[in-house]
Amino acid sequence: MKNYLNRFGMSVVVILTTAFALAQKPPKQEVYEPQPTLMVLSQNQSYSRNNLSAITQDLLGVDSASTFEFVKQDIDELGFTHDVYRQLYRALPVEFAQINVHAKAGQVTALTNTTVVINDLDTRPTLSERSALNSAKSFVNGRTYLWEDAQSSALMDYQGPGGEL
Repeated sequence: MKNYLNRFGMSVVVILTTAFALAQKPPKQEVYEPQPTLMVLSQNQSYSRNNLSAITQDLLGVDSASTFEFVKQDIDELGFTHDVYRQLYRALPVEFAQINVHAKAGQVTALTNTTVVINDLDTRPTLSERSALNSAKSFVNGRTYLWEDAQSSALMDYQGPGGEL
């Protein structure tokens, strides 16, 4: 009888411990994490690093509604030039979408990109800046905001939130 009670007690402890451990898992959140793609060009693929539109349309399949804005350029010890461009779709930035063009002597040797192929997306805003701010304020449900206190916002040289498309 004693052996039976010990086994029963151990079983209850194991079941409760497992139940509590499994109940503590946080909900899975879907977060977009771009997966960079490396594309090494072969010898017969010849693109000048200044011809970005041909590179993006021919090799990446990006349509003409997407443009690319220059961000920065680095030159390494081996003489490779690394140009970074961010993707814009109908003049709006595409978050996390960029292309790195790696070139030697002006000829592209490789691309690293997180570009997105976008097909016919309507980019007209449906909210005004004021209604978006009011929505955000009601969601946060704060009592006061920094920009409402003139003295504090002047001290920090803060103008208040502004909308961006």
